[in-house]
Amino acid sequence: MNRREFVSLLGRAAPAVAVTAALGGGYAVGVEPEWLEVRRVRIPVKGLDPALEGLRLVQLSDIHRSAWVAREFIERAVKTAVDLRPELVLLTGDYITKDATAFEPLGREIAALGAAAPLFATMGNHDYIHYYAWEKPALPRGAEFVAAMAAAAGGELLRNETRRVAVRSGAGAVDLVALDDFWAPTFDAKLPFGAGRTAGVPRIVLSHNPDSFRQVRGASFDLMLAGHTHGGQVRVPLIGPPLSPVEDRRFIAGLVAADGRLVYVNRGLGFNRRVRFGVRPEITLLELTRAA
Repeated sequence: MNRREFVSLLGRAAPAVAVTAALGGGYAVGVEPEWLEVRRVRIPVKGLDPALEGLRLVQLSDIHRSAWVAREFIERAVKTAVDLRPELVLLTGDYITKDATAFEPLGREIAALGAAAPLFATMGNHDYIHYYAWEKPALPRGAEFVAAMAAAAGGELLRNETRRVAVRSGAGAVDLVALDDFWAPTFDAKLPFGAGRTAGVPRIVLSHNPDSFRQVRGASFDLMLAGHTHGGQVRVPLIGPPLSPVEDRRFIAGLVAADGRLVYVNRGLGFNRRVRFGVRPEITLLELTRAA
C-alpha cells in the first residue's frame, strides 16, 4: 500500500466509524481509546546469549500527540511502561498528528522512559506528513523534530542504521536495525544490514510500517517491531477490522511468524480519530528467551 492508497483509505473510513458508533456508542469514543492494555509477549531467539535470558523490552508506538491525545493520557501510559521495569525502550514512530508544536512537550512527557532505560526511536509517516497529496509537506524537517524530541527524553533517533546497544551493565548486547519510514523517499532497507552477525547478539529491526517486511524478509534478524496499523482501530465482531492501512493483512496486530521471521505489530497508544472498538491502546512488554 502506497501513500496515495492510504489517503484514499482514510476517506473510506466513515462506514467503519458508523458501524462502531452503532455497536459501541459512547464506549468506543469515551472509554476504549484511553483504556490501556499491557501485552506481555515472550520472544524465542535462537542462540541467545544466556546473559540476555529474560531481557525486557518495552515498545510504544503511534502516540499521535494532539489535542485529542493529551498529556494526562500519555503520562499515565509512560508511568505504566516504566513500572514494567524495561531494560530497553523502543519507539516505532508516529509521535504527532500534523501539529509539529506537539513534539516539544512530548519530549518532556516521555522523559521518564529515557530515565528508566536506554531509549531509541524511529520515524513514522505522520512525523514527515509527506503523504498528503493536497498540500505541501508540512514537516520536511521531521527527522530533526523527532531527533530533538528523543534527545529531550534522554534517547536517540535512528534512521537507516544499525546500533549495537550494551545491556545489563555490558554483560550482553542487542543489535538494533532501524529503518526510516517505509513511505519516505529516504527509506533504505539495504543500508543498515551488515554482512555478518555476532553469535549470541539478537538482531531487532525497527520499522514503523509492517509492509516494509517484504523488503527485509531475506535478511538475517530475529524480530521486527512495527506499528502504524492501530490494530485496525475498529474490530467488528465476527468480521475483524474492516480497514487497515497495510497491504499484507497478516500484519494488523500482534505476533506474526512469516518466512521464518517474527514480526510484532503494536496497536499503538493514540489515534487519528477518537474511536476504538475491540482494539485497546497498547504497551508491549517483550521478553527475550532462548529458543528450544
